Amino acid sequence: QNRLHCEDGPAVEFRDGWAVHSWHGTRVPGWVCGEGGGPTPELIAAEENVEVRRCAIEAFGWDRFIAEADLKLVAGDEFGDLYDVPERLWGGPVRVVLVTNGTPERDGTVRRYGLTVPKASETPLEGVAWTYGLPAAAYSALERRT
Repeated sequence: QNRLHCEDGPAVEFRDGWAVHSWHGTRVPGWVCGEGGGPTPELIAAEENVEVRRCAIEAFGWDRFIAEADLKLVAGDEFGDLYDVPERLWGGPVRVVLVTNGTPERDGTVRRYGLTVPKASETPLEGVAWTYGLPAAAYSALERRT
């Protein structure tokens, strides 16, 4: 797709040692691509840039992140899966809704994304609706892509 990408090192490296790490076109720190031991739940949670964090979780794998970060499943529905995130990772009470993108990528893969939502969200629907600034009943009535 003509985007810089390398899963296990620099996407571009020059003779003077300067290198660029990239995950599907997004410039990332070397640890995302395996340097220094690679991503860990703690490094991922400490990352302030949401795009870098998304790339790091994608590189790490959502299933592995859920297991190693000790996320606890709260509820699941047609909108996704809602997890409690340990406060030690995020520094406060938060939940994550794991959703699946409605549009496949050019290569046919379907990405999963985690949306951070308030701890008060009791269902994935409530969490997803919150990201749009809507009550759950209003969001569930909207026509959506599948």
